[in-house]
Amino acid sequence: SQYDAWFLDRAASRNDLAAMAARLAAIYNSNDPLDPYTGKLAELMHELETFKHDGETLFQALDQLAKAKRTNPQTKARIAWVKEIVPLAATMATQVGAKERIYDNSLNDAIKAANDLVTVMPYQGSIAVTKGWMHFNAGDSGVFSRFVTPRRADKAAPILSVLPKLTVAQVHDVLARPIPGAKNRRPADYLFSRDELRALVSKMPAAFNTLSAPDLPLFDKTLTVEQAKAMAPHLARNPNASAAMVRVWAQPERKYSAVTDAMMKSEMWRFADIKSATHGLWHSGMFERDVKIDQPHKKYAKLDSRYQQLKKQVGKKANSKDRLSAFKSLYSDLLSATPRIAGANSLWDQLFANAPDADKIKMLQSLLTDLKGDRETLLRRALKNAPFGGQRYAILRLDPGFLENWKRWGRQSLVKALPEFSDYLAGTLRKQMQAGQIADPLFGMWLHCVDPKKPAARELIKAMVQSPAYQKVKLSYQQMAADELMFGNLAFTTQMSSDQPRYLSRELLALPEGAAPAKVEAALKTVVDRAGKLHKKTSVIGLNQVATLPKWSPATRKLVLSLFKENAPIGDYPIQQGYEALVIRLAKEALENKNWSELEPHAAGLWQAAASPDHPKSAGAEALSKLAETALKANAASVAMTLSRAALRGPAGRGLLKNDGYDVPVIANRIRSIPGKAASAIGAVDIPVDESDPAYLVYKSYAEFVQGNFDSAWALYQKNADQLSEVLRKTSVEYGFWLLQRNTETGNTDRAEQLVKELTIWSRQAEGTFSPEQDAELKIAYADLAFLKGALPTSRAWYRKVADAEQYQGSDIGLRAALGSVKVDRASKNFGAAMTELDKLMRIKDPKARIQVHYARAEVFMDQENYKEGLDEIESVLLREPKHPDALILRGKIHNQMRKLVEASEIELGPSQENTVIVPGEAVKINLRDPTLRVSGVGADIEVEIWAKSGDKERVMLRQLGDNKEKFRAEVQTALGPPVPGDKTLQILGEDEIRFGYSKRFRAKMDDLPEDPNIVITVASDAQLALSAGAFPPREGERKLDIEELGLSTAQAALGTSSVRPGNPVYLRINDADQSKTAAVDEIFVTLTASSGDLIRRLKLTETGPFTGEFQAIVPTRGAQALAFASESAPGRDPNMAISAKDYPGWQGKVGDRESLRTFGIDLNDNV
Repeated sequence: SQYDAWFLDRAASRNDLAAMAARLAAIYNSNDPLDPYTGKLAELMHELETFKHDGETLFQALDQLAKAKRTNPQTKARIAWVKEIVPLAATMATQVGAKERIYDNSLNDAIKAANDLVTVMPYQGSIAVTKGWMHFNAGDSGVFSRFVTPRRADKAAPILSVLPKLTVAQVHDVLARPIPGAKNRRPADYLFSRDELRALVSKMPAAFNTLSAPDLPLFDKTLTVEQAKAMAPHLARNPNASAAMVRVWAQPERKYSAVTDAMMKSEMWRFADIKSATHGLWHSGMFERDVKIDQPHKKYAKLDSRYQQLKKQVGKKANSKDRLSAFKSLYSDLLSATPRIAGANSLWDQLFANAPDADKIKMLQSLLTDLKGDRETLLRRALKNAPFGGQRYAILRLDPGFLENWKRWGRQSLVKALPEFSDYLAGTLRKQMQAGQIADPLFGMWLHCVDPKKPAARELIKAMVQSPAYQKVKLSYQQMAADELMFGNLAFTTQMSSDQPRYLSRELLALPEGAAPAKVEAALKTVVDRAGKLHKKTSVIGLNQVATLPKWSPATRKLVLSLFKENAPIGDYPIQQGYEALVIRLAKEALENKNWSELEPHAAGLWQAAASPDHPKSAGAEALSKLAETALKANAASVAMTLSRAALRGPAGRGLLKNDGYDVPVIANRIRSIPGKAASAIGAVDIPVDESDPAYLVYKSYAEFVQGNFDSAWALYQKNADQLSEVLRKTSVEYGFWLLQRNTETGNTDRAEQLVKELTIWSRQAEGTFSPEQDAELKIAYADLAFLKGALPTSRAWYRKVADAEQYQGSDIGLRAALGSVKVDRASKNFGAAMTELDKLMRIKDPKARIQVHYARAEVFMDQENYKEGLDEIESVLLREPKHPDALILRGKIHNQMRKLVEASEIELGPSQENTVIVPGEAVKINLRDPTLRVSGVGADIEVEIWAKSGDKERVMLRQLGDNKEKFRAEVQTALGPPVPGDKTLQILGEDEIRFGYSKRFRAKMDDLPEDPNIVITVASDAQLALSAGAFPPREGERKLDIEELGLSTAQAALGTSSVRPGNPVYLRINDADQSKTAAVDEIFVTLTASSGDLIRRLKLTETGPFTGEFQAIVPTRGAQALAFASESAPGRDPNMAISAKDYPGWQGKVGDRESLRTFGIDLNDNV
């Protein structure tokens, strides 16, 4: 059952609702605990109640879930409603579009299902039913009304009957919630009649006579005086204009001027100005226009004297005493039974928007004394308009969850601005905790401004977590407190999911730095034992101290190994949690002990962990690849085969080994070379024909492919490609797909097409040979070929076979096929179909997949010449992957089309900030992206400093990049040289470090600037070597050497500068900027070898001057001495002894073999 949670997660990520329903049906038919799966059931029902999903497979799975023995009546009713309304809504939409009649009896079953659902779930059922009845995405309101109108009263009746049972907030939600599937139309505007809404006012006055009441259509020409009189007393505190109109209609006066006078006395508290109040009066056509429309506007332009006084008291220039006085007046009036202060509603918002932080805190403390009724409404409005610390995202919230802008920009400002207020809230929460009831909104507000590092705050959260009152706090607020941004492990409770990695591994995470080995081992055992008992696979984290233990006991070693097999996570291993260090240690110990077999059963898990490296250098993969290589050399071919195949066929092969950063390509090549050699070593590759057979070269090609020698395999295949059909099924499927890929890449479409046919016949005749993924790959390959040949309808049809297949929904291969069909639609100018498909793909939750979808959308918009929308999609791509090369190039093309020529020329491809290396002479580019105008919006010049470790420092101004007001750039040229501060060129050495950040002067002007980037740019360059005879080779830009001007000897002149006469010197020059490491003249050393065998092991080259990076040496030559050689020699009788000037004995061959042929020769070299 540990895999149930993983399966549901995967199905949810693929939006495979049928799979989710079927698995949940199995769980609800079992005796397993249900608590771990209630969240997934809620997720399934939430998605179903978008009413976008149907199909026989899904409905069959939902039937299974509804019939499961432990499925409750509420879930059964929700499923029944979905099954009724989804097909009915589709049919009704078609009928409305065709202007056909919708028969009343066709709605019978759906109305019954709606009644049943609302009966068992009054609130959630009412929401689901309104969403279902209004699920029609028509743009025209009249057309939409025709969809909703049939049996409207019967549809509304069950909801109206349960509304009195709901809370005020729930009533507001049911009536005024925007419905996404209906273009955000509201039920109150279409599903309920005006008379039904008006009747609710008298039945449920608490829902309408409140400052939080939504704006509902209560007033129009159908309103009778009797209805208005019945409603008027219950709308006195309703803040909406329609409520004011109902109240004045209840009065006998009908003249425009007189009604305006009356509104000024009793209704004007709702409005910010007189025009807003009179707009409805004039344009409703229900009042006598006895004066011109603007006469009341002139009369009440300033409303009244009290309004003017309060406006000054809430203004930015008001003093604290006046502002707090205005606060008391407005607070008292808005909470009264009949508010009277003109403009009070808008003045309340201005009060907090204009107040300094100190006054905001005083007013908030007054509001927090009581949060009942409309007091909470006023508090929420106050917080919405009360940013702190001058940062617009530094806003306190009462609701659970942290907004992203608050996390990035607002949090630190709040913590900095509100230490005393945070302490005040903490004191209030402590009293509530002791009283046994903690107010959730107050707790949420405290979490938004508390500094979780303060000891007092940590002590309070510890006490709260252990208190009975905290168990009553909503789970969503508890999860806020346990967020890594807040109190983390300190705030974990038994209410929270036990499968959270941080909760599971709490003993390991609580270990102090340098903990005793016994404590580390005990913590590991506790955590791993707990992990084995969970209902789902959960990653153990906090293993860094386990990896650094001096020695593992046998029990600990067994536990560590279990992390890569029975206790391995399903999916990616977490990074920075010690797994890579464990992999490195296990591989190192296996190498040292030559214990190859111990890790073989854990190969898949080890490589799965290595596929999620802590650093792009991928040290874990490096260690495992060397272990496999060494195992092969040590004749442990089976182990080497297992380790290498686990790498190539697992997550590492699908992701990590395809990267090209750092040493990953070296690791990948090392791993790819092992399987073939290991297979040969254990006899796994055999060529069944001799060399004279026509098919031999294809078999040999396959053997080379298995050994990882792809170039050789391709060359051999090309020599005898026509023999492939006879041999293909005797090789592997992978080999066939590899040939298909290479033929397609090289433009051999005829061969590729033939291969597709052969593979297709093979897959059909030998069922089970091809995996479902390989079958899909085959269809996509055929679609690719058809596209290359211009057969667009055929190509699209084959792409759709994969994209529409249910088994590939949400998978990578399904996404590829869907994007392939979009590519065909683009080519055929069918942009509507392309965008429809891309809209569907946007439902995918996987971030990497969404990057591809956003890019495809950008391509479609580019083709449509909709450049603005295209740029928005490109920005979505670059937000997730800033160095996406295709997106950067496409953005440049769009900029070019939009005539943004500066931006079009600034396409930054190449390494990201991880590859922080510069060559002397290149420019350092400093970029700032400021989407919120937090830095640039004040209009100040943005000054940055860049400095080198060797001493130079430069200040530069960031300039706006083209027309883009969010992007700024500065460039600083670099050069080898001594420090010259202020010359706009950064002088560096070959061994140097470069850093940058905001200048001190700029920081003094600005508040809350982010920290300087922790980036160090190092210096490196490739060496360029030049070697010539006669003179040093010319530098770039110098005149080419003239042999006659060099004054060479006749013999050397005849040879030129590419050959040297023995006795003449050789001129050697090396340009290598990063070897100019000091302010003095530097030296480097090289090795010089002659093909005749002579060697200078350490030749010194001297820099031509300080900071040049150019090194030279003149090397004398002379004729090489003669050499002797022989087929064999007796001990101590070297052939060269025979020609030496010294008195050595002559050469002698081996004794005892008179019959063999012996040879002796002399190479005179230059001695002729």
